[in-house]
Amino acid sequence: MTEAQRGSRECGEPSSASRDNWNFIWSARVPPKVRVFAWIVCRNGLPTVLNLERRGVYTQGVCAWCGSEQEDIMDCLLRCSFPRQVWALSHLRWSIISQEASSTEAWLRGLHRFVDMESFNRALLICWFLWGTRNRLLFDNIQCPAGEVMERVRCYEAAILFKG
Repeated sequence: MTEAQRGSRECGEPSSASRDNWNFIWSARVPPKVRVFAWIVCRNGLPTVLNLERRGVYTQGVCAWCGSEQEDIMDCLLRCSFPRQVWALSHLRWSIISQEASSTEAWLRGLHRFVDMESFNRALLICWFLWGTRNRLLFDNIQCPAGEVMERVRCYEAAILFKG
């Protein structure tokens, strides 16, 4: 990058190409922490068993939902039986939710293209709550029924709408 290019934008400011690339996440009407979480999901950055092992962190962990040693983000958020139960309660079209994608980024981009903004926001919240539920199960051994997860999502949605 030349000195002129560096001076053309503020320090830490993303390029316009980068900003457009991730606009589908940054424009979501969910709290900033959920948008950052979605960006981390797209970048395959969640510390799943598979991602930790790829980074050289040896774990004896398994998927909190199904016990698989190959836990990845798609398993945690979509494929395993518990996330599937939660998605079934979401009333979002499962055919779109369950589409096969090459990555979590491709999946979220596809979801953004095929559903309205309210449904996309709900999908991001479901992913956020699934990850939190997975962590409570994994680290605190606290189980939460699928219906309760969806109820938390709905309450959170209502709180966001009330504030906005």
